[in-house]
Amino acid sequence: MNNEVKMIRNFIPVGQGAFYRETFYVPENQDDSCDKINIVYDCGSTSKTLINKRIESTFEKGDVIEALFISHFHEDHVNGIPKLMERCVVKKIFLPYITEKNRKILLTFLLKITDSKKQNKTYAYSFLSDLSNIKALSRYDNLDTKIYLVYANSDLKEFENWKNDAWARNADDVIESGTEIHLIDPKNDSDEKEKSLILLDNSNFNDALINGWKYIPYNMEHTKEKIEEFEKRIKQDFPEVISFEDSPELLNDIKKIQKLKKCYDILGDVNTNSMLVLSTKDNISIGVDLAELKISEVHPGCLYMGDFDCNGKYTDVENAYGNYLKSVCIIQIPHHGSKINYDSKIATSKEAVFYIISVGSTNKYKHPSFSVIDDLLLKKDCMVFTVTEKMDSGVFFLITYHFCKVNKLKVCNGICKKK
Repeated sequence: MNNEVKMIRNFIPVGQGAFYRETFYVPENQDDSCDKINIVYDCGSTSKTLINKRIESTFEKGDVIEALFISHFHEDHVNGIPKLMERCVVKKIFLPYITEKNRKILLTFLLKITDSKKQNKTYAYSFLSDLSNIKALSRYDNLDTKIYLVYANSDLKEFENWKNDAWARNADDVIESGTEIHLIDPKNDSDEKEKSLILLDNSNFNDALINGWKYIPYNMEHTKEKIEEFEKRIKQDFPEVISFEDSPELLNDIKKIQKLKKCYDILGDVNTNSMLVLSTKDNISIGVDLAELKISEVHPGCLYMGDFDCNGKYTDVENAYGNYLKSVCIIQIPHHGSKINYDSKIATSKEAVFYIISVGSTNKYKHPSFSVIDDLLLKKDCMVFTVTEKMDSGVFFLITYHFCKVNKLKVCNGICKKK
């Protein structure tokens, strides 16, 4: 029987956006054939045509996705979800829990600011308005996609009352940041199981080969101070308004629209929450043979950071994940390499060797900042990949692990061909 598992971690070229997948090729118990386990982190792009095209080239019709993790409710991270759920069987979706107060901030921005004349309702707006809109996207009969909300630990008080939140009640469950989401039952002590979730309840795979692989989401919230400052400014500039949703006439006044936009400038990138996910396997190191790097061994973990505002807050990430970060060799740089959201402590991560920046080559935001790339390259031996909309910019990591043999990692930047 084949005792070798191969996992491909792929940073897919979608331009300004994010679409990442991990696909495990696992031998079945009965013979040497392999089956697939698919995990996806974020699914969107500023080009809806491009994200839909990449979904079709990545997944076959009817492919099963065990888990879809969404970092935050911005269109360039979610507008591929309808196509993904039309094409694939998506079993579980993990989203950051957004408190009612923060949802109002986001909904007001999405409805009134992004297209105040047409009042265009985006997918992000649709999902923030009603979670059931996500489940309704599935085109597969008898499929009950499960939705899990991951709450920020700073929102414990709001979390305790989540069943009183009409939006959250459309989720199947709410889980704590730091919950270990295992591919299969880890079959260990009950204390760990209390804070864990299992993706493959009835696994037909060789359990010994995928045991120990897990995903750990962490919902990071904007600083309370920034949101409080924003609320104070809103009350100061618009004392007559209780809810922008109930006062659409406010947006008919150009001067008031400009004043409202200045209020949102306080928040910077209008994103109250961003959910990080750490993908890793217990007790494994892998050999790597790259002439560019003075290393021979790395760990298989990856930290997906979405658009997290990491500036001055990488310590929060370290506190959240603790020793798990020692297993991370790949870090996705947050917010398309923006220097505003970057923390130079990312470059001092001892175990990280590969850094990924997803970015549109002609984006209007001047992403990525070369100062971010310079900082990474000057501080350590590493490789930085910019993944754009071009097919040959995609990055593939092939991780091979098995019993009684050396584990290996191969890296390919561009279109892969077998020799």
